[in-house]
Amino acid sequence: MSASISNYTRSTTPTNGKPMQVETPDYPFLIETKGRGIRLGAKRGQSYDPNLTLEAIRDKVARWTAAQDKVDHSYPLNMFHYDYSNGTAKMQVKSAKTSGNRLVGDPIFFTRHGFGQVMRSILPNRGGYNMEQTVRTFRENDTGAKLASLYTNLWATNQDKQVTLRTMKTRMPNGDVVRVARSLGSARYAVYDNIDFLNDLLDHSHMADYPVLDFSLQDSAMRIRFGAEIDRQKLIDEGLEGKGVPMFEVWNSETGQREAGIMAGVYKLVCLNGMLGHRATSKFGWRHYGDSERIRVGVQNALNTCEAEANGILRQYNRALDTTISDAFAFMEAELTRAEASGDFRQKVHEAMRDETSSDIGTLAGVVDGITLAAQKSLTDNSMADLLEQSQWERLASRVMDRGLNQAVDNRITLTV
Repeated sequence: MSASISNYTRSTTPTNGKPMQVETPDYPFLIETKGRGIRLGAKRGQSYDPNLTLEAIRDKVARWTAAQDKVDHSYPLNMFHYDYSNGTAKMQVKSAKTSGNRLVGDPIFFTRHGFGQVMRSILPNRGGYNMEQTVRTFRENDTGAKLASLYTNLWATNQDKQVTLRTMKTRMPNGDVVRVARSLGSARYAVYDNIDFLNDLLDHSHMADYPVLDFSLQDSAMRIRFGAEIDRQKLIDEGLEGKGVPMFEVWNSETGQREAGIMAGVYKLVCLNGMLGHRATSKFGWRHYGDSERIRVGVQNALNTCEAEANGILRQYNRALDTTISDAFAFMEAELTRAEASGDFRQKVHEAMRDETSSDIGTLAGVVDGITLAAQKSLTDNSMADLLEQSQWERLASRVMDRGLNQAVDNRITLTV
């Protein structure tokens, strides 16, 4: 897959290594990736898809990875020329110093996350924001773009420290396929991509048989939720379908926004709400630095421990089903105020507590369901929502459940005025 170059022109690089002047079509200043992504799994009210397996997910991700043509290189940032012509941020390798390199030639554009990381390394505080405002404010004759280019390149001159630049191909709003800088890491950054994590999980044979409850992929992170061996018919026969199943999930971020990790939790098949454990014993994580082999070594033991922890969280949730609250909405408001939740999110929880899939309003489980459903809806109803934000609210639900159970006397929480 290659970008269409019919819409932009560039001059030939002279032998003295002076940068090319790049003209672009009507591209945005930066490529916005927040909220953009893929989600696979059952829809609300449909339980889970038994045909969605880890191996099927791995094969899909492998195809997407091949199309993205990811290239990682260690460069000092002064190896690039920075250019804002036509109101689009981009950079280009100074080819006279790097002949034969795959990144030489076409311009490299920026995701917002990638731009922020690169500019924080080059410019003074809020420099990237100031460059963007300069370009947008002084548009006549591309004056702002010329000023921003001059300033950025001046500050980049002394940036000779090796860094890890992560790039891939992506599609612009007008359909053109271009290469983008998606993140920047130190020279010790450990490349551990989504496909690496999936292959490591499949190396443990019992994982291949676990149903994938939910798969979500954004540029910021990949999340997969598994249910430990689920027999839905048995759950229906025993009247347990709405009470949840042990769940654990794996995370990874190729752009350094979250560590690779495995977490324990609970998943409700009737509504697809998920809740993540908030305790330290519920989570294993590995930062992206050093040797990625240490991540592979830790996966198997972490999975075994998380399965046990997930069963413990499920036992807590089942207790919450039988724990009543004298004023559930007041209890919820107090907990969300403690967590500094916005008024908009609190309103979503109010509505979610009344949803037909949530547990009884007068119970602790009803409050927990309201928080997890609001977190889920924030992701599915808002194109700019982020997986990382959803995860924060789901862990909050676990903390609220924990505090509520500790506060309850004889399975009842009584609020005092």
